[in-house]
Amino acid sequence: MATLNLGRVRLHFRGNFADLDGETLLYYDCVTHAGSLWVKYTETPEVASTADIGGTFPSRDSANWLKIASGMTFVGAWEANKIYHQGEVVKDGESSYVALQEIPSNRNLPNAEWGADTGYWYPLVEGIGNYQPDWNGATGLGVGQFVHFQGTLWISVEPVAPGETPTTNPEKFDPISSGINPEGVWDAATYYDFRDAVQFHGNSYICVNEAGTNVQPINATTGVLEADWKLLTTGINFVGPLDVAAADGYYPGDAVSYTDKVWAVVTKTFTGETPDTHPAKFSLMITSGGAGDVYMSQLLDTDVSGVTDGSILQYEAGFWTARNVINTNVGALTLDAGSY
Repeated sequence: MATLNLGRVRLHFRGNFADLDGETLLYYDCVTHAGSLWVKYTETPEVASTADIGGTFPSRDSANWLKIASGMTFVGAWEANKIYHQGEVVKDGESSYVALQEIPSNRNLPNAEWGADTGYWYPLVEGIGNYQPDWNGATGLGVGQFVHFQGTLWISVEPVAPGETPTTNPEKFDPISSGINPEGVWDAATYYDFRDAVQFHGNSYICVNEAGTNVQPINATTGVLEADWKLLTTGINFVGPLDVAAADGYYPGDAVSYTDKVWAVVTKTFTGETPDTHPAKFSLMITSGGAGDVYMSQLLDTDVSGVTDGSILQYEAGFWTARNVINTNVGALTLDAGSY
């Protein structure tokens, strides 16, 4: 019986699947798709469709297509609201990611998906420099991402899921540069974050509790510095004559006048305490030689009657002792060149 040699079966290369929309594909037709080579191994003809919804991409149709060579294809910077196919590579920030499966159009940035371990993307080349200012933990991070969080610059050293921060998962971050986030005068109604700095009675304090705090820096009952805070700088908050009936007393950083002198408060005082009764809680700053203290926010256009040599004056956040007073008419103060 005669034998007919048909020779080897040859594949028919049709090109890139993305360019074949509406074309009929046949048995042993080959196409490239998402960087890989596919062959149609069923006899039923198929009309190619490249539509995002309902498209006949080889990667979706394993019943008709067989991958015979795997590869990747770079498709540019990641775009929102776009479907990505297995093997496609995108650039996100300073890193590149390859799609591990078909990725729906409603997914997040590749670095966030990688950080959340969704299985959609895998980093091919990880770079640094993708910086997110004022990051609050709502989005995930890939490895090597820079974020500014609570006054400090951090770099992620592991994938970070949404909700994870240097406070909740410190093992996933390394600090690059520790900073301070100034928040002004301490407010009892405010919850302060780690490394927030506040001014409290002349001194400034920084929050050292990684979980944050709404506790007052100096305990009003014990006068002790709370563990949530650390003294940052010392200063002076002049509050005027000492009021022995003050309900809350005075705090470190306060300065008061008492018996022709100005005193700095060094430890928390309580109602009724004075430099006479509790000298260890006060430090003498200025001694007046005059008959009484005169306190003014400005020296000009102010009633300065009663100013004598040795009077203590408050001027531009400083304290001055008047000397060589020439004239103290109401509404004006005349001093010679060496008056302070």
